[in-house]
Amino acid sequence: MQFRTFAEGLSFAEGPIALSDGSLMCVEVLAGRLTAITRSGNLHLVAQLGRGPNGAAIGPDGQCYVANNGGLTREDLVCLAAHKDSDLNVPPSGCIQVVDLQTGSFAILYDHCDGVALIAPNDIVFDQNGGFYFTDYGSLRRAGPEPGRVYYATTDGRSIQDMGRDLQRPNGIGLSPRGDRLYVSETSRGRLWSFAIAEPGALCTSPDGASEIVFEDATLAMDSLAIQENGYICIACPHNDLVVRISPDGLLERFPTPAAGPSNICFGGDEMRTAYVTCLQSGVVLTADWDTPGLRLSHQRELGE
Repeated sequence: MQFRTFAEGLSFAEGPIALSDGSLMCVEVLAGRLTAITRSGNLHLVAQLGRGPNGAAIGPDGQCYVANNGGLTREDLVCLAAHKDSDLNVPPSGCIQVVDLQTGSFAILYDHCDGVALIAPNDIVFDQNGGFYFTDYGSLRRAGPEPGRVYYATTDGRSIQDMGRDLQRPNGIGLSPRGDRLYVSETSRGRLWSFAIAEPGALCTSPDGASEIVFEDATLAMDSLAIQENGYICIACPHNDLVVRISPDGLLERFPTPAAGPSNICFGGDEMRTAYVTCLQSGVVLTADWDTPGLRLSHQRELGE
């Protein structure tokens, strides 16, 4: 793939959302903001969210839902890159925020589940039923390790469920084209998990095919991901300066990026063949003409029409 620069000057870009008019939104982790990017690459503030916005998705109501990790410094990110546990003991302050894109106003939708504080929500994906799954990375600024989790929640703020999976720093999350499997990447182990979905917010518990490791390579620091229309999974690997593509049966392809620290990928364009890749260290967003259409996300048409 031939990557080119779409935008630059971002402060640890993550959580890209492709809009149908050719523009993009993403979060800036260190700057604590949600940012709009025009087709010509100009940046505009949408909302100053504070803390550490990490992942974003459009909901069925056209609002933007943000997984906020609670706040990180550059020093924290150095520890994460080295897979080191923090020696700090900062209370968890992660949350799910909902942003009104017309006004820039926002509110905290969830910061606890069953009385337990969310630690560091990382990435988020909506299903076709209007609910959303999100990863919680686990210990970031606390002496650890604390396991990460996967949750399912509704947009009305009334229901959040722990999916009951202890994972080591779960990061990217996505749904298969049929919506019957949930993919989750584990950064520190270089694993891609596949979980069978029994019903919205419930994973299968039977041993046969309920969960499996699709791919594992500890040298690949797997970050956030996007799914192609054919079911292949594309994952950004920031410490390797790669985007990798993994088939559902575990075959791997590698695509080096010209900018350092690719953190996330999404698809857009008329035929979903335009890829956008956010890059942490270099502060840029790359774009490329992809050889296979990406999967159109639930509610992706809610904006930019």
